[in-house]
Amino acid sequence: MQETSLELWGKLYETATRIKERKPWVEFWEMDLIGIQKEEGKKPVFFNIIGHEAKEYSIVAYEGYEGLNDFFLLLDKDKLNLTSEYVLFSQTCLAAYWGSREEMSEEQRQLIKNLGYKYYGKDQWLYFMAHSKGHFPGMLDDEEAARMTNYLSLLEKALECWDNDPVSVDFEHGNIYLYFYDQTKKQWVGKEQTLPFNEYQISYLELTDEKLMDELKNARRGNYCLEAELSFSHMLDKEKPRSRSINRKMCLIADTESKRMLKADLMEQEAQAEEWLIQYIVDFILGQGAPKEIRVSNGIVAAILEQVCHLAGIAITRTEQLPVIRSFLSSLALTES
Repeated sequence: MQETSLELWGKLYETATRIKERKPWVEFWEMDLIGIQKEEGKKPVFFNIIGHEAKEYSIVAYEGYEGLNDFFLLLDKDKLNLTSEYVLFSQTCLAAYWGSREEMSEEQRQLIKNLGYKYYGKDQWLYFMAHSKGHFPGMLDDEEAARMTNYLSLLEKALECWDNDPVSVDFEHGNIYLYFYDQTKKQWVGKEQTLPFNEYQISYLELTDEKLMDELKNARRGNYCLEAELSFSHMLDKEKPRSRSINRKMCLIADTESKRMLKADLMEQEAQAEEWLIQYIVDFILGQGAPKEIRVSNGIVAAILEQVCHLAGIAITRTEQLPVIRSFLSSLALTES
């Protein structure tokens, strides 16, 4: 017999409520990770449990190593000089939050009412959100609710295993507690596990066209300076609800001397932005000559442009702020409001 939507959500709320009663945030700190792997070679799930230092409680599930990389983007935010908004809209994860009634949508409040739950006081209302790269966060759909129920059921068993058979884990140096199915013992066990990486891995397009690379090496030198940035637009379709709406990434290039925006293009897909940023800079180099300097505000853009700038002999300067682009984005925000 197929499970109804309300039955599915009921299981999710029951499981999350039992986990909250265990108070896992007492044992685990914000940067401690619990990994769960059903089979070797299968995609693991990583849990970040929040509440040890804060009064707000949440459990975030990151799926696979791509999700793990999103977690490290959050940790490396300051090192990369990224805004909180940029990081938020670069996350893909499923999350359980215990917050206030005002934080929830009417649909979420109605669901709680239909399930028969009653919450009183601040930071007691349980609700779930799906975060997806390049989108505003929104309520889980039924398929995501089923996945989250499965993940939290396994997390509950992992916490029981931790309590019954404690393992010494060097969380401070990046190791995690891994709960996995041991094929030899034919049972679930927990152990300390190292990770394949412990910082954010920047992915970007690498030039391989030798003719283009030679053109960049031999490009004439210009006497101008650029600012380059990637940012989310926050432009909403007023006819559509905010929840799960696309938040399109912008590719931004400005001239520092004239203080003019040279490019401010919205990307149709989140993954296109890095490619187009490289293409725009290449076009400027081949058309106007190589700028003497490109100023960037964060480590991601610096890494994306590193190869092109190296080939063309352009200095990349990391700076806290990009005045021309910042002024443009401020004016854009005022126009939107």
